[in-house]
Amino acid sequence: MSEFSAQRRSHPPNPALRKALATVAELTGSWNLGRVADIGCGKLRHYKVLAKRAKALFLVDTEKQIAALHKDGKAQYTIPKIAEQARRRGRQVFAVTVQEFSVLPTTIDLVCCVAVFDVVTRQSRQAITVLAAKKLDANGHLVIIIPRNDSTITRRCGATNQYKDGHVFSHHGLQTFFCNFERYGSVIKDCANAGFALVRDLSSYRQVCLIFCK
Repeated sequence: MSEFSAQRRSHPPNPALRKALATVAELTGSWNLGRVADIGCGKLRHYKVLAKRAKALFLVDTEKQIAALHKDGKAQYTIPKIAEQARRRGRQVFAVTVQEFSVLPTTIDLVCCVAVFDVVTRQSRQAITVLAAKKLDANGHLVIIIPRNDSTITRRCGATNQYKDGHVFSHHGLQTFFCNFERYGSVIKDCANAGFALVRDLSSYRQVCLIFCK
């Protein structure tokens, strides 16, 4: 389950995210990223980085993840509670399920999807790109970051646990899916099919980092 695999809130943000946001700022000419959606926000690992630059931030995930009580060391929190606390301080932060996000009457300037595509099947990836295209404003941007080539995981991938374009692992009684994107042409193809054009490829050995424009 992708919910289980999410990194905790205190975990350092993905190393490619700040570079990606700087590139979006360069492309748009502003460090104010406007209305931002974090699709697959998980346990809010990237919350602080995105909230700092967003005029409004939408924390988007499955109903189960949004409703869950998360633990980080001794701290406990829910995503709606974090959003509520932010609004009390005058920040526009909202916690919404994927279904709620799809029908919001507002458009988005930037969609970020970080460390999600590696733990969901291609069908789910395609659904995310279609949703992003639906919600993004004209000339809006989509940032997709996918960790890859982690030898502690890839060495456990073999013929016996292969599933679709990835592998399945048993973890704490749950089945966890993982796909290693040594090549990522399928991501570019799916985004193109959803109406996106690739404007920057910042990928490195350990991170796929792609920036698309609607």
